[in-house]
Amino acid sequence: AFSPQVAAVPGGDKASHLLAFLVLAVLLDWSSPERAFDLDKIGLLIGYGAFIEVIQYFLPTREFSLADLAADAVGVTCYTIVYHLRPTVLTAIRRYLAGGRRP
Repeated sequence: AFSPQVAAVPGGDKASHLLAFLVLAVLLDWSSPERAFDLDKIGLLIGYGAFIEVIQYFLPTREFSLADLAADAVGVTCYTIVYHLRPTVLTAIRRYLAGGRRP
């Protein structure tokens, strides 16, 4: 986040942001399993992404980017969707395995 930018594949930077924040969401959620993945956790992650972007504004070799922040938010959103669909998907898999029916 603080090292000089390097030329990369077009769009690869946004994909990296998305993947990084998807992984951060998983790690944050798994680090405190007694709490649901709620707005507190989501806000912490988005706040962290915003913090990184603000710091980059002041670095000569980096730049502030709302697109990067949006990619961070998409990564967190992807995990949020998976988190909320998980019980439904697990129930369907269990039903399928128990009775041989399609989910």
